[in-house]
Amino acid sequence: YESMEEFMEWNDLETEEEYYEYIAAEVEWWKQEQEEAARWEQWRDEYLAANPGYVQSVLDITPAIWQEWEYESQEDFMMWYDLATQEEYTDWLVEWYLSDLYYEELYRQEMLSQRVEMGGPAEGIGVMWNGDYVKFPDAQPEITNDRTMIPVRAFMELTGAEVGFESADKRVILSLTDGREMSFVVGQCTVIVKENGEEYTVEMDVAPYIKPEESRTYVPVRFFSEAIGLDVTWDNWYRTAVIADRTKIVEEIDDSFDVLNKLMNSELVDMDKSYEVVSEMKGSVGLIDSLNGNQNAEFSGKFTGVSHGMSADLTGSIDLSEIIELLKAAEDPEDLDEETLKVLDALAKIEMEMILNGETGNFYMSSDLLDFAYGEYTSSWRPGAWLMMDLGDLISFDMTDYTIGSLLYDSCCSGGDIYGLSVLDSSVEMVKGLAGDDCFVKKADGWELIYDKDDFGALYESLIGGNTNDLKEAEFKLFIGEKGTYSASMVLSLDQGDVLPPFRFAMDMGANAMDSYANMTLHVKNEFEAELKMTESYTVTDEMPRFEPSPKHVVISEEELWLYDFAVETLYDAVRMLTA
Repeated sequence: YESMEEFMEWNDLETEEEYYEYIAAEVEWWKQEQEEAARWEQWRDEYLAANPGYVQSVLDITPAIWQEWEYESQEDFMMWYDLATQEEYTDWLVEWYLSDLYYEELYRQEMLSQRVEMGGPAEGIGVMWNGDYVKFPDAQPEITNDRTMIPVRAFMELTGAEVGFESADKRVILSLTDGREMSFVVGQCTVIVKENGEEYTVEMDVAPYIKPEESRTYVPVRFFSEAIGLDVTWDNWYRTAVIADRTKIVEEIDDSFDVLNKLMNSELVDMDKSYEVVSEMKGSVGLIDSLNGNQNAEFSGKFTGVSHGMSADLTGSIDLSEIIELLKAAEDPEDLDEETLKVLDALAKIEMEMILNGETGNFYMSSDLLDFAYGEYTSSWRPGAWLMMDLGDLISFDMTDYTIGSLLYDSCCSGGDIYGLSVLDSSVEMVKGLAGDDCFVKKADGWELIYDKDDFGALYESLIGGNTNDLKEAEFKLFIGEKGTYSASMVLSLDQGDVLPPFRFAMDMGANAMDSYANMTLHVKNEFEAELKMTESYTVTDEMPRFEPSPKHVVISEEELWLYDFAVETLYDAVRMLTA
């Protein structure tokens, strides 16, 4: 730089104090880099001294690297990396492969240090039970043939089971807390299960074994965890088998959510009956323009059909034509290229049919929007075809048995890492404080929860550090009836000064035996007003929904489609613009 002033301007530094703080931070970073480089060089030299054949082993695989990286020759590779001699080439390769080993060891040491801080072992494999690391007194878990094996007695007694051993035939007998008995012979994969007076067998994919030096029987942790109804996942970073008693944990959580679970397990709909469904929505958006006059647009949609259990068969349409025209008028014409205009026109009026097969998890959809999105850009699509998607994972659980406890558990622990249960604990405490049983007031025909402006202010301040003076209006009410009927209303008006434009949001919604409704309004000062009203009604019918399209229709799975990125990207861009 020509001057300190130029340097400060280029790095957005306003005072000399900021300049010297910046330089000090750069010097500290440089020192750390030098120290790290010295540690690397020391490690490299010690490793090569301890493994004299390593250089040759690298040279034996050197042809692969320039081929793997798609260079035409070794000479081409050397020229690209400015390597003039074979010696420089060899040094570069050795450093490249050694750096992988070096950082792998650094990460391993970091992992072990963190694991020890959490109560885990300093070496080997860890096992976590309901959020805590298990302290094995002698024999330790290990990996054999890609299976995590653990001492059976130490593990099973944690679950409350009794463990017996018949030395004559080396048979292990497990008496479980639910009354079942499981037994197996060491060295064999067959497990005999006795349950309610009946006997059957199941097969393990790896046989248990005894380590003579420890006199401990090892069993596969996943097989026995799942066999007794436990969740088991593998945290690869921390080299830890994470085991949890989901049933017990969920039950303990649900002890604090009897009221909210009445809403989760509503008795309003009989899953064994068929219902004629009518679902309607209508709304409007108004752009506020004090100079040229306000501009308003309405939208609507309606779907009708039949539902039965987790299956549904719906036909309907959505009319966004006025919204699209309003959007076109509001946008800079230069931002509306030909492709975007085509997408917007396709979104103006959407006709669709949808079928959800609750048994198979297959979701089918036919729509003119699909004909546009896929037919315009892909050779695999056929006009009028049905798109099939597998939603099995989303509907595999029985909603009638889904609770606040299971919802929180699955959302926090589905990733399988060791932090899942600690995140669950904090999430439960937060939700309990917001909508646990103690938050509700018992009424003659149900329970009521009310949050006033002061309650909102406390949350606003504690959760995001907001200023309570920003709140102009704030109230939330929820009423839950004995059989899961509910009504809810909310008003929130917020003025954060320059952070966000002042706005007011209001909603009320509810459901009784055969009808539900939701009304929402959003007003952003000097920008727009939006309103949305939705209703849904159910009527018992003898009809059954379709579970799949008729054989005369073409069905194309999402895997069969060659999705042209530009088509999908343009569609998403238009939807994002429309949402904004």
